[in-house]
Amino acid sequence: MNHSPSPNAADKSPVMDVRGEDTAPIFFVGAIRLNTTPLGIMLDRHPQFANVGDFDYAVSCIVNGKFPKMQDYYRYLDLEHMYRIRSWKIYPNYDYARLVRSFLQQAVDRAGKTYVGATVRTKFDELLKIWPRARFIHLLRDPRDVARGYMGMGWSGNVWHGTDYWVDTVRRWSTLSKSLSDDCQLQVRHEDLIQSPQQELSRICDFIGIHYDDGMLRDGDSTTHQVPKSVCTAQWNRILTSREVQIIESRCHPLMKEYGYQPVSPKLTPPSRLQRVSLAVDHRCRRIWKNIRVYGVPQYLAWQAAKSMPYCVFKRRILSSKNRDDQARLQQA
Repeated sequence: MNHSPSPNAADKSPVMDVRGEDTAPIFFVGAIRLNTTPLGIMLDRHPQFANVGDFDYAVSCIVNGKFPKMQDYYRYLDLEHMYRIRSWKIYPNYDYARLVRSFLQQAVDRAGKTYVGATVRTKFDELLKIWPRARFIHLLRDPRDVARGYMGMGWSGNVWHGTDYWVDTVRRWSTLSKSLSDDCQLQVRHEDLIQSPQQELSRICDFIGIHYDDGMLRDGDSTTHQVPKSVCTAQWNRILTSREVQIIESRCHPLMKEYGYQPVSPKLTPPSRLQRVSLAVDHRCRRIWKNIRVYGVPQYLAWQAAKSMPYCVFKRRILSSKNRDDQARLQQA
């Protein structure tokens, strides 16, 4: 399989209508560790819905609202694991927006289905620049569980910094939702999906415009991601210390209350400036140690060196290897 996204001059653009724009794709948005992957898999079992999975590479290179240069984007895709396992075809005469739209069109064509969706966890407010008629499902989860999950994966060294993405995505969603009509947005709480999967999936299907199908709740053999169980909710209550809970709630409590999550700490005093410095140092040191334990010293040092290098074969090999390892860990989490 040829993974390189560099366009071949011999490729010709397909004569097709880019339905990814016309059919208003569905984007699942929210912070990492929200179980958006199992939801996408359940929907992918529906006979009318094609799930692309992680699709952050559609917007990751947009900076200050500006699309990247195409050569820069091709190089980025060459290092992006989720793009490479999909192996979308590159059409050299497409501009950025049309090329990214074509990825979803290719997904529809491959699956032979009517509707298409993808998961975007960062910069999802940029999607409207590419798909003006896009629709969004915001999957929300208790920040205490999100912070706990971040620490477990080694993406955060402590719970204070484990709330970074939750706060960012909720604020981003609050702004984006104001620009969307009611028929273009749906909010689903992770806890409700776990407790009442059929009811919530039916609500999601109604939003998409498809009938509920019992096959969505049957565990498949093609993935390690299964239907989430009730044990996946409120894990923070069993794992986090009272101090860790207090730290999370002191940062998130205004947004928690807005979205229906009640703090339990008697005091919600945020850390002092000195304590925040200490938390930042702790976060950095714990992340380094976690990465060394997971990847080993040689691979960790190679990864750090590769990040600062210009595009080259060594950088491609190292970062691609790390991306594969990260995806394998997510599959097992």
